[in-house]
Amino acid sequence: MHPGHVLRRTCYWKLRFVTAIAIWIAVIFASHSSQAGSKVRFFQILPPADVEAIDIENGQFVIRQASGLRHKLTGPVGSLEFVSHDSVVQMVPPADGLPDGEITISADGKMQAWLTGPSQRYDHGVLGDDLEATGIRVRKDTGQELNYLLPADFVFEDRRVRFWDIDGDGRQELVAIKSGFDGGARISAFTVVDDQISPRAESKPIGRAYRWLNLISAADFDGDGKIEIAAVITPHLGVVLKLFRLAEDQLEPVYEAHGFSNHGIGMRSMQLATSADVNGDGIVDLIVPNESRTAIRIVTFANGHFRELHRITLKAGISGNMVLLENGRENGEGGRVQVIFPMTNGKLGIILIEKT
Repeated sequence: MHPGHVLRRTCYWKLRFVTAIAIWIAVIFASHSSQAGSKVRFFQILPPADVEAIDIENGQFVIRQASGLRHKLTGPVGSLEFVSHDSVVQMVPPADGLPDGEITISADGKMQAWLTGPSQRYDHGVLGDDLEATGIRVRKDTGQELNYLLPADFVFEDRRVRFWDIDGDGRQELVAIKSGFDGGARISAFTVVDDQISPRAESKPIGRAYRWLNLISAADFDGDGKIEIAAVITPHLGVVLKLFRLAEDQLEPVYEAHGFSNHGIGMRSMQLATSADVNGDGIVDLIVPNESRTAIRIVTFANGHFRELHRITLKAGISGNMVLLENGRENGEGGRVQVIFPMTNGKLGIILIEKT
């Protein structure tokens, strides 16, 4: 997982005992894998208890239960087991942050960021309550804190601040979902310069109040050397996947495709989609649920053309965040991508992608 995806830091207690938990595995091979330059397999496992969150620790998936117990998922496909950890100590959210807000960390580890100033002034409730943030706080590794406050007519209809490089200069911007009564949600990006948080660029509002979008990631999705931001516009209604590119101080839409959703109304989880180079062509692809979130579509915009590489039928809905683990081979060719997510049937779905 990218360091910017670390939400709340945890302190893992020393491993005291190991319990192998029997699990049921069903392996389903994805279709037309040879056409996409990769082999895709999907299977389900039954976790030891209800899953609250999935993290990555030392290159392995770690499952957290609501009780605080953690289980490390280990072993090859076909003989997976869970290794139990003791309870963990979690960081207390900032007093001025959202009750369900997340703390993110920059790639170099020098900054932390979170949303501040809970308010009811925009009572959409798409993320499960009517509290939305009105500001951003950045804490540097020196201890210095920087603040940015929105005008009174706007909120951040979000739970986190993303550290993404959107202009390719090697420095990460701050990206969040901003909403207002003037036209609903839009993508808003900020820079940290001279000890100030300043607006960098913004997309146009998507049309009307109480209409929302959900972000996925930022990467060069078409292979032209420029970075795009991927988002699903109205994931509960219009279900349109769009890519935005920086043009001076604007984020302009450059591609779109229909039939995608990465959120359900009232869900706390927002990362129901992810991205990785799936077929080994050097261009980042998108891994996004279909409009009903009962199938996973792996798609590419390589060379400016939209194409579906794989479609995986789940026979149940995706109910929480996707977590991705990508490993390259020592010779630099091929590699493995693993994606794990909770499902509405109580199982964990795992996509295993072997790049050829």
